Amino acid sequence: INAEYGGYQIPRQGRIQATILDPDNNAIRIFLVSFDVRDMPPRCHTFLRHRIYSVNEQGKRSLMYHIHFRLISGRSTRVYLHTDIRVLFTRRSVDSSDLGVTSEPGCVVENLVPHNPRYSTITRVKKHPCTTLITAPS
Repeated sequence: INAEYGGYQIPRQGRIQATILDPDNNAIRIFLVSFDVRDMPPRCHTFLRHRIYSVNEQGKRSLMYHIHFRLISGRSTRVYLHTDIRVLFTRRSVDSSDLGVTSEPGCVVENLVPHNPRYSTITRVKKHPCTTLITAPS
């Protein structure tokens, strides 16, 4: 994400689609993450987490995929994907039928956002040659 311009601008409500490709440009995983930050005040930041678990016959869940987005609001009503996107995969092999977004049998999908506080105020922004770091009040 190009932090020089504050990140990648997104609407305040919608879906983010992230596609992970292998070196041959074949899709490994497609994430569709719904979000709603219409109540996000200016000059704040938050995050979105999307987790997919497999569930065995005994009901035990094990994490398969996890994607983490950072969001920031500017001085106006604009919202941006900010700094980086973090992705976690399990070590198990992935077959071609495993590209489904949320309709995989035996899987549980969670979308997580912080609750208390949902948004943190930006106190200052430090410029770094590779990225922009955000610090919240201590």
